[in-house]
Amino acid sequence: MTIDFRNPDQALRGADAAVPALAPHQRFILLVLGLCGAGLCMAGLWLLLRPVPWLAPEVAPLLGLAFLLSSVGDVVAAFFLRWIWRRAANRYS
Repeated sequence: MTIDFRNPDQALRGADAAVPALAPHQRFILLVLGLCGAGLCMAGLWLLLRPVPWLAPEVAPLLGLAFLLSSVGDVVAAFFLRWIWRRAANRYS
């Protein structure tokens, strides 16, 4: 059997080793970030598409855009954390 020493982690784990799963608390954090992102996205779209009587007409589009940008930030943070945590799990497994 030949070993590729350019990637020693793969040689130590084996070629068919599974990617380590995330811990339950990490999955929970990713779930919460995803749900918050979805909620902020729906709130942003609602404020952009439906006029609300209790909010000034010039404020609603800005608030909707802020909610949409926050939802994008949540999704980006979730993907970044998942990438960091999986990379760390691969390194220490």
